[in-house]
Amino acid sequence: MKKKSLNVKKHSHKKLFRNLKNLKIKRIYKVEIDKIFKNYEIKRMASKVYIGQKEWGRVEVLSQKRIRGRVIVDLSLHQGKKREIRRVMFRMKRKVFSLQRIKFGPIELGNLPIGQWRELSSTENQLLNNIKLINPSRA
Repeated sequence: MKKKSLNVKKHSHKKLFRNLKNLKIKRIYKVEIDKIFKNYEIKRMASKVYIGQKEWGRVEVLSQKRIRGRVIVDLSLHQGKKREIRRVMFRMKRKVFSLQRIKFGPIELGNLPIGQWRELSSTENQLLNNIKLINPSRA
């Protein structure tokens, strides 16, 4: 009996994640690359970039700054396809040194170490529920 309830719980978490993934929630990433983007490249990424396998990616550049020969770029995307940022960077002829998600919708990662997780606060749960209520057809 206990195993069945655990499986149901795990399954419900997977379903929740799948539903959140399909809501097109804004995700913010910090990416370390080799070269700064020119204005026409930023416009191209904001419209669409072919990323292979009959898929197109859209990425919005929020900020970019040069630090010791490398460029730190804050990017925003809504879709979150498999390796979308890495695939867009490849098409834009940029080498990715590091990639880190820093925000998922209203939830900020903060100082959470790599590979660790934390429980969501009641406020964060409420914010996610509000997002699901805004997009009920996708949840």
